[in-house]
Amino acid sequence: MSFYEKLEILCRNRGITVTALANELGYSSSAGTTWKKSKGLPRNSTIKKVADYFDVPITYFSDDNSVNSHNTINGNNNIVGNGNTVVEKRLTAQELELLNIFNKLNVVEQAKLLVFASELEKGV
Repeated sequence: MSFYEKLEILCRNRGITVTALANELGYSSSAGTTWKKSKGLPRNSTIKKVADYFDVPITYFSDDNSVNSHNTINGNNNIVGNGNTVVEKRLTAQELELLNIFNKLNVVEQAKLLVFASELEKGV
């Protein structure tokens, strides 16, 4: 997923347009178009401004091929199996969106969401 695609998801969650974000961060209205057409990442200073605005780590915008990118799960922290299992999975845009929402919740809200998801999965 490109920088721009990730940016669109964050903007949609916040209820703003990429153009409005660019203006708010001090860039021209055409900055969004430049980001969309770009094949790589914008300047580090731009990534930092955007990451700070959305309160996400800079690594959220890392290239999808990066082993340590925000959208890769590596290992299972002994949650499943014997702990020696290595799992690597690329997360979809929807999964990233859910993680972004989950991370914005407080501990109690996260627990409620987990209970709701469990009930939803069971068909309750």
